[in-house]
Amino acid sequence: MGSPPPLPLFKQSSSSLSDLKYRPRSLLSTISRYIRTVYTNPATRKVFLFLLLNMSFTGVEFAYGWWTGSLGLTADAVHMLFDSTALILSLGASVVAKWEADERYTYGFGRVETLTGFSNALALLLASGNIIWEAVERMWDPTEIKTEELLVVSILGFLVNMGMFLHVLSDTLGSVGVIISTLLTKWYGWLWADPLCSLFIAVMTIASLWPLLKETSAVLLQRVPFGLESDLQGAYHKVMSTEGVVGMSQPHFWELSSSHYVGTVKIQVAATANEQMVRFQVANVFREAGVRDVVVQVEKDSAVTY
Repeated sequence: MGSPPPLPLFKQSSSSLSDLKYRPRSLLSTISRYIRTVYTNPATRKVFLFLLLNMSFTGVEFAYGWWTGSLGLTADAVHMLFDSTALILSLGASVVAKWEADERYTYGFGRVETLTGFSNALALLLASGNIIWEAVERMWDPTEIKTEELLVVSILGFLVNMGMFLHVLSDTLGSVGVIISTLLTKWYGWLWADPLCSLFIAVMTIASLWPLLKETSAVLLQRVPFGLESDLQGAYHKVMSTEGVVGMSQPHFWELSSSHYVGTVKIQVAATANEQMVRFQVANVFREAGVRDVVVQVEKDSAVTY
């Protein structure tokens, strides 16, 4: 007589496979509905229209930066691109992050937001590094630029960024820098002003994206969450003072997605201890510290290892 078939880990309906198969189409329709909702809401319509304008003018700045030979304008376009793509990627990731866990992605898709943020920050870090390298080279060997066309585009860029001044303050400062460097080049022939401006903008870009890169890298490396680190120390002391607990080993805590902390830990208890009670008490200690999902393994008569 053969062994019974294994029980499925996830509940599946008759249409579960087809749901997975057509998920991309569902994503497009969801994004389309989301955009319509944003546009029809008076509170968010202006922000959405500004995003479209900002993305369009980012392309204009890239094109004119290449045509006029202005590294400063190109650096400003990179900085504007960071703000725009960060918002677009976060909107798309917010849709994917709501997908439910399945038999392949047992943790769900919450980390898509982290992954998109890390990818965006890393790409712009490399782009900014390349601009800094070229800016240093141009400081020693300045390149002629077309100031007439550059001045028009830089002023337009400033006006575009003034549409959301507080949101893109660093972008606005970048546009001001391009205008100043263009005028210095036009009036005094200071060709070094353009690479100096691009150097300033690239440094501002790195400074603005560095916190995001640091945070997302820590999540992907499964570092103990920054917001949980101090609370865990207090939780460890509470666990060791719990009745019946004689040791603790292999604590692992990480951030699954935004503010979703999970963890596992092994607890050694005395031979006379009530394992179920200890497991409940220890799990409750970590939940009070902010860990949403925690697995506590209880061992009896084991050597305490750290």
